[in-house]
Amino acid sequence: MPDFSLTRKILALALPAGLVAIGLLGALDGPSRPPLAGSQRDAPDFDGDGLSDRMEGGLGTSPWVRDTDGDNIPDGLEVAHQTSPWDPTDVPSHQAAPNQVALFARTSGGQLMITMVLYIGDADLSTKALTIEFLRGGSSSVADASRLLGLGHMQSINISGHDALLTYDFPLPQSFLLGAGEVSIGATIGQAGSFSPDAKATLNLGVKFSQGQVIPMYRRDYKLIPYLLLTASQGGSASLGSGDTVHQPLPAGGSGDMPGSWLPGRVCYQKLETVGVSASGMTITKEVVDAFCEDQWSSWCDMDCPGTIGQTFEVLDPGALLGG
Repeated sequence: MPDFSLTRKILALALPAGLVAIGLLGALDGPSRPPLAGSQRDAPDFDGDGLSDRMEGGLGTSPWVRDTDGDNIPDGLEVAHQTSPWDPTDVPSHQAAPNQVALFARTSGGQLMITMVLYIGDADLSTKALTIEFLRGGSSSVADASRLLGLGHMQSINISGHDALLTYDFPLPQSFLLGAGEVSIGATIGQAGSFSPDAKATLNLGVKFSQGQVIPMYRRDYKLIPYLLLTASQGGSASLGSGDTVHQPLPAGGSGDMPGSWLPGRVCYQKLETVGVSASGMTITKEVVDAFCEDQWSSWCDMDCPGTIGQTFEVLDPGALLGG
């Protein structure tokens, strides 16, 4: 079962000394908030894999089975290492860095939520540096950890007895997306004082305007796609590559917030290719080179999905995040 007492121990060690502070630009400006003190909650985690039941509902992993794909690696640990929790052949490397980070998006209680999953090999967050960057409206900013993480909640468990798997949930206001259209979020984790981080993660969000409604959209990359669901796009193969994504709506109120013309039980599959790199090398331009509505998803697909072919958008380059 999860050892939630570890949460309090890590909070006592970690903040604010070990974290590079981050904040949500102007959208989250306001009075200073305490780092995480008083904000942690023991969210239900039935199977004890480090991901709350609601997180697993957003991801599509099993909330009742600790290891969805049966490879003896708990789902939370796979997500943190950015390996697939649905593919038993895709497991964390024995040579993986001791600190890992992952990001994904979901809705909960009518809010758009960003979830960050951290794996800390020695369970000592006070000696680590965590940084988050936002690319919005063509400009990037590094901001303030204690304020942003203090908006949400944290929980933690031990995996092997000497490590820690931590999950942070924080809300992202829809207004933050509206002014930009596309938002790219990047995170790095590593040893404090080190020139290069151990691990990096990116998350790409946007908005779609359809029939007078504003719909937050999430570009799931191939590591967070249940691989058996993309059989049509892969000709029956379970293999997915780095260009495979799905453009998934995240309606705050569920199906009641979706336009009537969108197709239920489907999602917009998009194949992406990199077509440009910024002069700074920090961002890249992606182009949609294939798109269609894929079956067997608990989601919705805009009938105009094939019309997204040729669209381009800018994202943070995970290979160049924050000088890493």
